[in-house]
Amino acid sequence: MKKFIIMLFCMNSAFCSLSVFNDSAFPLTVKVIAANGVHIAEKEVPAHFQTYIEDQLGISDPVGEGPGHAEFKNQTDSMTPYQVYWYCSDGSLYSSCMNAGAGATVTANTCEGGSRSCPACCK
Repeated sequence: MKKFIIMLFCMNSAFCSLSVFNDSAFPLTVKVIAANGVHIAEKEVPAHFQTYIEDQLGISDPVGEGPGHAEFKNQTDSMTPYQVYWYCSDGSLYSSCMNAGAGATVTANTCEGGSRSCPACCK
């Protein structure tokens, strides 16, 4: 029974999370937008660092009765696929992934779009 409960929890948590890995040589800011347009997260991610982002499914009121339900509405709108944008410290686009699935690991260098490089640091 314990194995079943743990397995069920892991399966459910995969549907409301995204792992992001900055596999570049630059510190980047990652922005994640849900399919319904809701801003999920924005984090600074050091070079060669992996972090975890959870959407509001696991921490919100899925029937829309709690605070913040007006913009979220996960009871009627799909959260996936996610749009993941990687930005350099100067704000320029490093790369973007437009169809990241729930539970996926998104890396900065495997995303399309953007220059996949950052300008030399400012003085």
